[in-house]
Amino acid sequence: MDAVREKVSNVLRDKTLLKNLLVPFSFILPVFVFYLLDPNSFVLTWKGRAFYVFFIWLACLELALSWKKLSTISFKQLGWFRLVAAVAFMIVPTVYALAIFSTGLNQLVIELGRFLGVPQPLESGYGSWILYSHWPLSFEYMVFALCFSLSVFFMYSKEGIRKLSIALFFLWAIAFFYTVDTFLPFGRLWILQIFVPFTAGSSATVLNWLGYRAITIDLTDPFYVFGTMLVVFQNSSTFAVTIFWASAGVHSMLIYTLTILLFIKNAVISLKRKIAIFVVGAVGTFVANVLRIVAICIIGLRVGSTAAQHFHDYYGEFFFISWMLLYIAIIVFGPKIVAKILKRQKEEKVVS
Repeated sequence: MDAVREKVSNVLRDKTLLKNLLVPFSFILPVFVFYLLDPNSFVLTWKGRAFYVFFIWLACLELALSWKKLSTISFKQLGWFRLVAAVAFMIVPTVYALAIFSTGLNQLVIELGRFLGVPQPLESGYGSWILYSHWPLSFEYMVFALCFSLSVFFMYSKEGIRKLSIALFFLWAIAFFYTVDTFLPFGRLWILQIFVPFTAGSSATVLNWLGYRAITIDLTDPFYVFGTMLVVFQNSSTFAVTIFWASAGVHSMLIYTLTILLFIKNAVISLKRKIAIFVVGAVGTFVANVLRIVAICIIGLRVGSTAAQHFHDYYGEFFFISWMLLYIAIIVFGPKIVAKILKRQKEEKVVS
């Protein structure tokens, strides 16, 4: 027990450790609050809170890689204004998380969205979930992104922004895409729909290879301006799914890009090899997303649309996550395994 107390005392006396852990802890705490009060929101990736977990993971990785460089500024050097400002912005997310469930803050956010022109039910034909669910979540991500950026800036100055740039960019990107899809739902922002026809066509090709009959249809309905419908047939059964930019894997490609940049930006390898690693992973990410759409279509055709929607909401992202973890493992451990195999082959040749 005395040994534990001594270690805790040493940690508290280590101002560098305390300062470097203060920012990530201040964001782990509100995420933990959200998980306790609304655990189902962490099951969903798109239009859910699962991306907070990715954000914390990226932030901790970047913090670990930049530990020494971020440790050069002491609390005394920060000055009282920067320290107070940093602490204030670190507290806001936790206060916000508690206020959403215990006060009328959520209704105020909804009224703000109504004022800003978020599509409303009945008037727009989109459904109540956009104003009452999607908008509050989009606003929440913007609040978290702003608070994290300002707390990092006040705590670590410009060096912190640069060293934690990937986590920062990731959180802002999610906030941006959520907000865009809230104000312009169902693929109404055409530039993000560029990849949809190719993704839908590739999924249809795979389904045709598997013995199904699949076709793609460009939608012309005013509420589905740039969507693409993928229709699958087998015998007397038919299943159709509408694909927009989010379902086409734009956010998966974003996560992949940021994650792989984190792993290769400081790697001591040639630029050509870095480009090759990025391109191979991007192709793999695209293939994983196509297979996810194919799986959704097969489940919808064989089991039903309810099961397909459930798979889409809860399990579909495991295709990308499994690929991402496998690819990172290959990058990290692959060269070591190959080196060991080559070394063993040389030793066997020498012995023979």
